[in-house]
Amino acid sequence: MAHNKNGDTPLPIDMAAIRRTVEVMRAERAAALKSDNSDSGWLADLVERDLDSYQEFVAQLRVTLNPDLLGYVPEMCAKTLGDTRTTRTLIGDQQVDTPLFHHGDLVVKGDLGVGAPFVVTGSVMVDGVLANCGPDSVVAIGGAVTTRGVLTSGEILVMGDIEADVVRLWVIPAAASASRQVWDL
Repeated sequence: MAHNKNGDTPLPIDMAAIRRTVEVMRAERAAALKSDNSDSGWLADLVERDLDSYQEFVAQLRVTLNPDLLGYVPEMCAKTLGDTRTTRTLIGDQQVDTPLFHHGDLVVKGDLGVGAPFVVTGSVMVDGVLANCGPDSVVAIGGAVTTRGVLTSGEILVMGDIEADVVRLWVIPAAASASRQVWDL
């Protein structure tokens, strides 16, 4: 397989296996909520198309995003892939401009800029700053984030804890006449 800009060889996806995982997850969610309409079909719609790789799978998050269910994406990928997790270390500042998927933990020895869909099933450790810039970035991390700082104006979901000296959220209102807001947490 060809390499993309992130230096990744796309990880092949078994769509039949991921569909089975989604059906189990939907049934578990429906039972927990005591409802048949647990996700309005979003998870099933997300895995409806036949895709060749997990990178293609996360790329579609740009157009099919349901922020309330984004946390299920790293979980469904991890459950489908099982015990094949790895730790990947990237040296130097990194800019993600094409969809990135990694099953396991990701370590960045520098800053990490995210401008594309980005899914990691484990934890992310960044020596510098983790920045994601919407609207093209969609970040879903199945574990924790450890970094000096988080700067975000895009969709970001971290299922574990965030350990950072500074977290800054840029909120850009939909109305053109409204002013931008910044929140430091």
